[in-house]
Amino acid sequence: MKKCLDKLGTIGGYVGAIICVVAVFGRFYSLVTIQGYNAKSILICGIGIGVFACWAKLQAASIKD
Repeated sequence: MKKCLDKLGTIGGYVGAIICVVAVFGRFYSLVTIQGYNAKSILICGIGIGVFACWAKLQAASIKD
């Protein structure tokens, strides 16, 4: 379970960061919507995935071998 949570946290961190970067660049180029979704909503989704990734990494760190 520790390995699974650790990998899930790593993948989630990368995905969350990529989603946040896409939303920020979209707003930087004055796009209100990205693929039909509001840029703010995409940013909030990326932040939520990042928070989940942090939680998964903390859970993996707290599991004893």
